[in-house]
Amino acid sequence: MLGLVAVLFQRIPGSLVPAEDQGYVFLVTILPPAASISRTREVTKEATVALMKNPAVANVVTFSGFDLLSRALKTNSGISFVTSRTGRCATIRRRTHATWRRR
Repeated sequence: MLGLVAVLFQRIPGSLVPAEDQGYVFLVTILPPAASISRTREVTKEATVALMKNPAVANVVTFSGFDLLSRALKTNSGISFVTSRTGRCATIRRRTHATWRRR
């Protein structure tokens, strides 16, 4: 049993950004249930602009009105697909989180 634990400990990534990092991030936007699609578009546009200011971001593709988590069309949800310029997402997460936390 100890041998199995030792093997698994060596094989499972222990870092914050695992080797499986493919260079893209999903950003899910969820507003209150009664939010209109126009308000959702404004919020997702604001998020897209903030993401594009990050030098590590190559592209952002955003869909307003789609909830990826439930795979349903909802006026209060949006999804953004963010592609990293470097192929790693740690820089995107760190810089974008710091920008939105200041608000």
